[in-house]
Amino acid sequence: MNMPVSYFSMAVGTLAWGHSWQAASLVWPLPTWLVTVASALGLMLWLALLCTYARKGLRQAQAVRDEFKHPVQSAMTALLPVSTLLAAIMIPCPVPHRMIPNRQSPDATNRAAARPCSG
Repeated sequence: MNMPVSYFSMAVGTLAWGHSWQAASLVWPLPTWLVTVASALGLMLWLALLCTYARKGLRQAQAVRDEFKHPVQSAMTALLPVSTLLAAIMIPCPVPHRMIPNRQSPDATNRAAARPCSG
């Protein structure tokens, strides 16, 4: 199994794409299924890559260590935690988000309080 850590760039791009749809849906009237599909694709890709790389780490530990020590490939190791952080942002939160009241626009405060896990 030859899966370099740089494959996590696919997860970073897909999760960022899903997050951009999520942000755009707050500004423009977009269908909610776009956000759901983009988020689900990103999360599934991240999970598949994470499981595959964990399997590589268990079966070929020396290859993973060599990849982390490589002068060029070691820069790609940052993609693993970045993709994990993006995945954590995309996972829906069960607790509603509470926001400090906005003194300028009560309507904006109500919209922000209705959005779960917006950041």
